[in-house]
Amino acid sequence: MEDKQKDFTTATDFKKINTPSPSILKHYEKLYDRNQNKFIRRSKLEPSHRGAEFEYLGRQMKIIGSIDERQLLVLDIEEDLYYMIHIDIPTEKILNP
Repeated sequence: MEDKQKDFTTATDFKKINTPSPSILKHYEKLYDRNQNKFIRRSKLEPSHRGAEFEYLGRQMKIIGSIDERQLLVLDIEEDLYYMIHIDIPTEKILNP
């Protein structure tokens, strides 16, 4: 399957966000755990994958939590920047390296 990674600045499935407050980070962590514990869920990621690292667009990313059922909050480890990313991207990178 062809890798369809978009330009870092124009990807609609990958968007930079402001650094969340500690309370919002906790909320996203809990939401991830809740979403990944559902019997029927969109992604095959498990609760244990929170904190997992993967590479995307040449950057090392870490799963922080869920924004909703389709988007995760990830951290660019080197740049210390937060992004919303479509859940299918880290799912593919982590489960099918």
